[in-house]
Amino acid sequence: MLPAKIANVQEAYCLDKDQAIAVLRHFSWDEEKMQESWFDNELKISYQLGLKLNKASIQSLTKEK
Repeated sequence: MLPAKIANVQEAYCLDKDQAIAVLRHFSWDEEKMQESWFDNELKISYQLGLKLNKASIQSLTKEK
C-alpha cells in the first residue's frame, strides 16, 4: 500500500522517491490532506521540508502568484 502511495505522489507531483516520502510523512501519509495543502502553497511546503526544487519549478510557482 505505501509503495503505491509513494509512486502516485512521485508521478503526480514530479518528486523523487525521497521527496515523496518526506511530503507524505509531513502529512501523516494522508494524500488528500497533502494534495490540498500542496496546491495551496507548494513553495512554502517545499521550503519547510528542505526540498530542493529545480529552477523551472520555482519560476512557474512564482509566476502563478
